[in-house]
Amino acid sequence: MALEDYTTYTEVDDDGCIEVAAGLITVTNMPRDNDNYVYRDAGADHFGDFEHLVKTEVSGGTAGLALGGVWGITNVVDDMSGWAGAPALFWYWDPYGNGPQLRGRAGGTNEDSIPLLANTDYWLTVRRASTAISIEVYSDAERSVLADTITAGADGTAYRYIYAAANWDYDHPERQISYTVGDLDLQEALASLPALRSATRHRYPMIGLW
Repeated sequence: MALEDYTTYTEVDDDGCIEVAAGLITVTNMPRDNDNYVYRDAGADHFGDFEHLVKTEVSGGTAGLALGGVWGITNVVDDMSGWAGAPALFWYWDPYGNGPQLRGRAGGTNEDSIPLLANTDYWLTVRRASTAISIEVYSDAERSVLADTITAGADGTAYRYIYAAANWDYDHPERQISYTVGDLDLQEALASLPALRSATRHRYPMIGLW
């Protein structure tokens, strides 16, 4: 396991809400306003097929529709509002009483996890094979207890930048979220990828959700 060192990433933190250590990013009351993100330039067309591992936990959201990114790949440097249909995974504080969920998106499609627990660690496997993208959500470090699988959509674009945390600027500073991200392993020495697990989840168009 070769974990990413987040201190080698570039940090943009307009609101002073991100704390970066080598193996852990702590986000505190990050608003949906201004620019707040942590990323690394891996080089043009770097990310094709992949399997990435990451750990995350959300501790709270102060208003409905608060959200914060825990993983993403793009060809632009921006907060999530500028990523268009690039693959992303983020915490989403549901405004209808369901609490925190993880939302995956790619190629114009969003899909939510089941409602998850605050102040609880989750271990994620984010995988792309050809154009199919899935996120497996585990409740244990060994990744033996599968809590849910998110089928994020289809996207075959090669991407340059890897994001470890990000906000979505939507001019709503009152929508704030707190969470951690850590133990990112890009597994770039993998020779082959295992087959995708299938799942049926709730899919929503991107338009009108924000």
